[in-house]
Amino acid sequence: MSINQQTEVKKLYELYGFIMFEERENLLAFVYDQGYFKNAEVIKFSDAKIDDDLLENLKELEYTPQVTVFPGIEKLNQKLFRGFFKVDNYKGKVRKGYQKFNDNQTNILGFDYEYIKGSYYEDIEIKYDDLINHMITKLYEEGPQLIVLEAAAGYGKTCTVYELYNEIALNTGDYCIPLMTELSRNRKAKIFRYVLLDEIDKNFPGLNSELVEKEIHSGRIPVIVDGFDELLIRSHANKESSDSVGQFDDIESMLRTIGEMLKGNAKIILTSRKTALLSGDKFHGWLNNGDNDFGVTRITLNEPSMRDWVGQEKASIINGYGTTVGMLLNPVILAYIKNISVDDLQNKNIEKLIEDYFIKLLTREQTRQHIKLSVAEQMKIFEGLAYQMSINGITSDSRDNIKSMIYESNWNIIEKSLDNYYGSDKPDSESVANTLAGHVLLDRNGSSDEVGFINEFIFGILLGNVICEQSSMDYLDMKFIDLACTSFEIRDEGRKNNLYNKIREISDAFMEMEKLEVDIKLKNSLTDRYKSLSVENRVFNSFVFGETVESSVFYSCVFTNMSFNKSIFFQTTFIDCKFFNCTFYCDTENDHLIHFINCNSEDREFMNLVDSSDSNSKDLTEDDIIEKYERIVIEQYWPPGKKAAQLKRAYRTLFYGVEHVDHVYIEMAINRLKRKGILNAVSSTLYILDVSKMGEIQDIKNGKGVWELND
Repeated sequence: MSINQQTEVKKLYELYGFIMFEERENLLAFVYDQGYFKNAEVIKFSDAKIDDDLLENLKELEYTPQVTVFPGIEKLNQKLFRGFFKVDNYKGKVRKGYQKFNDNQTNILGFDYEYIKGSYYEDIEIKYDDLINHMITKLYEEGPQLIVLEAAAGYGKTCTVYELYNEIALNTGDYCIPLMTELSRNRKAKIFRYVLLDEIDKNFPGLNSELVEKEIHSGRIPVIVDGFDELLIRSHANKESSDSVGQFDDIESMLRTIGEMLKGNAKIILTSRKTALLSGDKFHGWLNNGDNDFGVTRITLNEPSMRDWVGQEKASIINGYGTTVGMLLNPVILAYIKNISVDDLQNKNIEKLIEDYFIKLLTREQTRQHIKLSVAEQMKIFEGLAYQMSINGITSDSRDNIKSMIYESNWNIIEKSLDNYYGSDKPDSESVANTLAGHVLLDRNGSSDEVGFINEFIFGILLGNVICEQSSMDYLDMKFIDLACTSFEIRDEGRKNNLYNKIREISDAFMEMEKLEVDIKLKNSLTDRYKSLSVENRVFNSFVFGETVESSVFYSCVFTNMSFNKSIFFQTTFIDCKFFNCTFYCDTENDHLIHFINCNSEDREFMNLVDSSDSNSKDLTEDDIIEKYERIVIEQYWPPGKKAAQLKRAYRTLFYGVEHVDHVYIEMAINRLKRKGILNAVSSTLYILDVSKMGEIQDIKNGKGVWELND
């Protein structure tokens, strides 16, 4: 037995609330009297017999002593963790929460809910394996890890994390339990850190937050934060507030809280809709600052494959609806299509499908809730509620407030509906409003008592409908604009154009990337000139670049079935991008400083045309590369102030924070470092820093200008 072992045991038991009763050379005795039962634990560090006086003293004080031969600090920790965190009961609660989520989805769909697996991107690599199992393996990796799970609004983030939540409870043994918090924007939205502390208190009553945080750091409690972007609501009423600086200050304070938790073996999973704030230079600058020392994995859910969801026969029918609809459908509508017959799908269009879906829900609600409101009246009520919540900048509220909003805006419809009730069961207007607050389109938000719309697709359809009917457009946060645009992406051109025209009334308040999101989802073409775009991991299919793009960068994007005119782009770089069935037209002799770096295409002729478009950069030689560009590349692996280097970096990240005009020099510096053996390419998109060259790395980092090439 060592003194250090005894010290560790004392710290561990004190953290769990035990009080030292007696300490001897090979023995520690602790008592625990919180609650009804009084317990004592005696830890033996040798085979020596414990004298009866110690055990009798404990019994006389009404403690129930238990003797444990020291099994090692880790096994002792596991024993305490399993007992105090009530692992079996907690895992049972997780499974019940998962089942409740499944039941809610079944209720809203009208048929059995099923999680559909699909492809995803991990950073820049597309994968087709089981995402849930893949994320589970991440939990077993050594060191702290931040996993960012992104997808468009309503495209399966919450469904995915519930699958992960349940899988952790089922299949990670007795010493791992998940903590999940579902964030929502409500009238009482708190500081992010307090939201997490409140979630800890609710899930682990009676345990101090220091203990819970210790077990988060140990990796025994992976943390899932669903809807990380929910608290990021800004006002567009003041155009000055629309720049990204102030908003990133908000997100940075939230990320700082996450960073403080990422110690030891902590694992934290964040879900967010795709937003430039979690992929731009500022975000990557924050990740690489000297205070952060954790791994980061970015996972992006792919748009759903119709064939995976509904089969080949139904997919062929849907493809006949039109090109745009044939490319993708929202998971909610795909789930509906999956469970209707081929005959029901024939001779319809997407608008008829959406209409039938809502008619089915709302007609069923008339019977289930015994409400005497027509489908049209129910739609009007909930469209109004969606708009009112958006104006207030909230996605959920207390049931009482939801009831009040419904009644105050629709009292005339509700009062009129009372004439349709007969007999002694006739309700009053307040009862009808209360029933509507429990409508199938609404549900309790996560573990809170807040009520919000059952999913983002329904919220977006209702909101988009009412936006189109407004005589003048009110300012809404981009989150709500994005909800409407994402849901309307599958609708016919007329409805998409109506929504686009209304949103244009407030688009002066948008950031460039926000305008681009609207263009992609509603027009599939550029509708304005763009400058200083930073676009990452986007798929463009038959997209039309009809306006000028200047001083912009496209990272790891996929372009399919498209034409590129050289005259459209000026000072624009494509890094790690892929082009399929694309054509490049050199329609001007002027040098537009277009760079294609580490890109590839199935069409060699296309790439040859691309190479000829930036001939000026080809005249540059290695002698033109000055010392700072190699240092910039090295500092992407090893930022100033950070204790150690991150050895693996995606190719595209080596260009973050670099001015467009310098991209070609960074590319040349990378190639030079490869020839020196300092950088090694694992693949075309992933490069490793070779630590065996540490002397040369240090010289470059310190600006000593090591220019000799290695043999």
